[in-house]
Amino acid sequence: MLIDGATYPITRNKGAHTLHGGAKGLSRVLWRGEVLSDAEVDACLGADTHESSRGVRFRYTSAHMEEGFPSTLQCSVTYTLSHCPQTLTQPLQGHGKTGEGIKLVSDEGVGVADGEVGAALCVRFEAINEGPLSTPVNMTTHAYWNLNGDRSGQPVQNHLLKVNADRRLETDSELIPTGQIIPVDNSPLDFRYSLFT
Repeated sequence: MLIDGATYPITRNKGAHTLHGGAKGLSRVLWRGEVLSDAEVDACLGADTHESSRGVRFRYTSAHMEEGFPSTLQCSVTYTLSHCPQTLTQPLQGHGKTGEGIKLVSDEGVGVADGEVGAALCVRFEAINEGPLSTPVNMTTHAYWNLNGDRSGQPVQNHLLKVNADRRLETDSELIPTGQIIPVDNSPLDFRYSLFT
């Protein structure tokens, strides 16, 4: 991989490509976990949740040259469960390559309404590049959630899914993004209207 004019031999684990950060990536390492206080949950969500929310944060340090990637990253992922649906309005604050001292934050969230009670599950990813070089980072999760609760006996097929996106990245036959942004019209990836999952 060419980064800022230097070539780095990153770990390949999908043919000629690196998928999910390499052979172990961030998904096959041990993260330290901590339960968040009410104040920390409120700070993370940017709202006063009136002590009705709960949260946990996991941290991991990705060392310089781990999987071949330059720079040390302080990574964290925070999960919060809240009765505060407005927490879903926090913007995506960044993505892509981080330079030294640059912090990347991205938020994902799902909400469910049950009569008068709303609830939100928010996932916040953070990566702080401690240097000495720039490095690419794009953390996400492939978790699947049954918003009815695992003991409800109800399947996820009655969930509605809506994604406010009218375009997506085109991928090639190896599922590598081509860089072209294409419309989702008439494709299986058009979730602009509430659809059953």
